[in-house]
Amino acid sequence: MDQTINDLKSRLKDLRRENADHRWFIPQLELCEALSENAIWKALQDAGTKSYQLDEMVEHILTNGMKIFAVLVLTDQAAHTSKFIQEGELFDQRLPFSVDILGKQLSLPSARDFYERQWELAVPTFYRGTIHKSLDNRSILPFTRDKRIGNGAFGTVYEIELDHGHQ
Repeated sequence: MDQTINDLKSRLKDLRRENADHRWFIPQLELCEALSENAIWKALQDAGTKSYQLDEMVEHILTNGMKIFAVLVLTDQAAHTSKFIQEGELFDQRLPFSVDILGKQLSLPSARDFYERQWELAVPTFYRGTIHKSLDNRSILPFTRDKRIGNGAFGTVYEIELDHGHQ
């Protein structure tokens, strides 16, 4: 692996933030800044992507799959990006993947690594007016602070603070 992929991997790791539950996540805005067109192009080139595929793959990642590509970089699997595109799986809205789906693109140990790491990037973004979201129990919420402020017959009320990159 070339230094450029290692640099990108280190940069992505440095973006990680700890939430109120002491779980780590990568904020969406910072991810978009780190994964510039040039950074993706160099990482794919270093991963051995054929030169005639680079432009199309970079465009696909920028428009559809930045989170998946980031997980592939973080798990040393960037060389498999083309497999995800060919199988129609390089779409961030498909996250989180099951180990079974990942096993079609990656070896079992690599699929497990991807599965465990994907939660750091499959973090929900909240918009004003969002009424309800169904989330997996493993989802990491981008709450940087939560303070219990009351409770009643139907639940407990918390005051939370959202990471600025997820609102």
